[in-house]
Amino acid sequence: MTASQTVSVAACVGQLALALLCVARSTRSPLAVPLALLCLDIFGWTGASVAYQVSGVRQWSWIDHALTPLTVPLALQFILAFVGRRRELRATLRLVSVASGALCIAPVAAFFLPAVRPFIGSRAWSTWLLSVAIATMTFATILLSRHLRESSDPAERTRARLLVAAVGIGTLLGVTDEMGQYGVPSLGSVGMLATCALLSVVALRFRLFDRNVSLSAVGYLLALAGAGTIAALVVFRFLEASVAMLVLGAATVTLAIVAT
Repeated sequence: MTASQTVSVAACVGQLALALLCVARSTRSPLAVPLALLCLDIFGWTGASVAYQVSGVRQWSWIDHALTPLTVPLALQFILAFVGRRRELRATLRLVSVASGALCIAPVAAFFLPAVRPFIGSRAWSTWLLSVAIATMTFATILLSRHLRESSDPAERTRARLLVAAVGIGTLLGVTDEMGQYGVPSLGSVGMLATCALLSVVALRFRLFDRNVSLSAVGYLLALAGAGTIAALVVFRFLEASVAMLVLGAATVTLAIVAT
């Protein structure tokens, strides 16, 4: 396994563990579901990318490209919940969701329509995604910065600063995955790992959900996520992508149930 794949696997483990933490320990928080969905989405496309590199099955690349655009509206949804403006800006969230969701159509259709396959990952597809992602995350950063200025609570200000850093790092490094055709090295896995680390610090050290989490619980969730991720990669090496995708979904749901 290459260094890049190792980082991607670590990012998968971290994202899945954080998602399970949201489900298992913070179900009453309005931030729990948005963050869990965001982490599961990143886990899904990062894992699909690694599965494609390991197995060489082209369908994994389509799954990767189908899930990647969803990160943008899911990230915005979480940030709107954090700053308390989800209801006020729901129209903006819908617009971003439609713009991002439209990019998911071609990768899904690729399983049935060969004619759309050249569009997946093309310069046009990447330009569309980059435009939506950069514009949306810039808007999200402005919202977080305004929230930071208006907040008088030191803990909340620290959380806001860390989230600004997470958005910045995740965006700057994440977009490199779509800029390979311009000679830019792909650092998306590094960005997702760093983003996961920052989100984990916010959730655990600064009590994003206003609940304490024991070290034993964190260790349990990390072990659970790590075992699930490694087992999935081993299985995906030998299964067809359509079957493996079902296994991925079933395993994620099962882990979430077990964690609760």
